[in-house]
Amino acid sequence: MSDPFWICVEATHICSGVECNYRGPVTERILNKIDSFDEQYLQQVLFPHRVIGCKIDRCEDAVTVHISAVHPTGVSYSLRLRFRKVTKFQPLEEFLEEFPNLRPIYDVLVNYLPENIVVIRQKLELRETVRAFAIKSPPTLYFQDIPPHPVIFAHELIHLANFERTEEEEIYAYNLSNVIVFMAERGIKANPFKLFDLTEEQVNAVLGEQGISSIEEFYNLVGCIPHTHTYTAEGLKRVDGLKWPDVLITFLAELTGGIGFEPLCERVLEGLLRSL
Repeated sequence: MSDPFWICVEATHICSGVECNYRGPVTERILNKIDSFDEQYLQQVLFPHRVIGCKIDRCEDAVTVHISAVHPTGVSYSLRLRFRKVTKFQPLEEFLEEFPNLRPIYDVLVNYLPENIVVIRQKLELRETVRAFAIKSPPTLYFQDIPPHPVIFAHELIHLANFERTEEEEIYAYNLSNVIVFMAERGIKANPFKLFDLTEEQVNAVLGEQGISSIEEFYNLVGCIPHTHTYTAEGLKRVDGLKWPDVLITFLAELTGGIGFEPLCERVLEGLLRSL
């Protein structure tokens, strides 16, 4: 893909002086009419909210929108939206040739990724805390730092991956980005997304290979009391009523958090991956 397209680089909601990210539908609806929207159109897309003020600044490759509005409950708020036209791209394959250390990470996920991924190669003014992002359609990556850190690269690729999701997408991206890099470094061939489908019996079997009888014993060995457990006179105990998927997600997070400095975490994680 080489045709220019528009993206939203900032969407900020401001209420009572407090700023936060805006995730409503207005940004997408503006993008759909980026060349022709006006205040009347904004009134339509924000209804039943009432627009009481609007300023639209346009130039050839940027649009900034400031909206003052009133929620149906009577609460006043503002939206600050910034859009940029993207004109400089690089096919992901060329990007990987330029930075070959990232290719093993790509190879771990290649079977789950769409074709024709491109990387934006122009600098965008983003929030300081935003270091990268992924757009599903068209499949696009952006990295504030070039080359990106391997974990950030893996994180954004996960957002583009096609797989059956049973949890929120960010849970996969947050917990698996270190796992993908770990797999790339060790040459492990497996479907990392299947980690979230593991049963307690499967986990205990891998722990048993390390001479560990349960997740609770594992936590004792690494000196961890996760939020899924409480410490009692008899030792660690799971919180009553907690479902296995919640226990598993926390366990995987503890394993990935130990990559690089806790050999036991690495051995268990590798065992789980090779069991898939």
